[in-house]
Amino acid sequence: IMEDNNGDVLLVALYNFLPAGVSGSDADPIASAKIPKGCKVRIAEPFLKVFKDGSRGVRIDNPSDITVVVQHQNGGRDEMLGKFKANGNGLFQKKLYLGAIECYING
Repeated sequence: IMEDNNGDVLLVALYNFLPAGVSGSDADPIASAKIPKGCKVRIAEPFLKVFKDGSRGVRIDNPSDITVVVQHQNGGRDEMLGKFKANGNGLFQKKLYLGAIECYING
């Protein structure tokens, strides 16, 4: 869910955004690292989508179409690096190697 400068909230569907095999709660650390809560983003080539439930939102098919412009960081750098390492280790133990690599790279 994203909020624009006017305070309007919109559902955003990101496709092809996470490494293969990573989903559910395992996806949270990677998605949060790529687009942290409270950051500002720029979306290139978005298009309106009507979801199955009838709600409307924006669909983004190409991960390179979304760019983090301003990032707000909670906590210190060392704390953030520790979280990336812990998340990567957890994914590695679940044999989700691509997700683990992405955590290590982001850290």
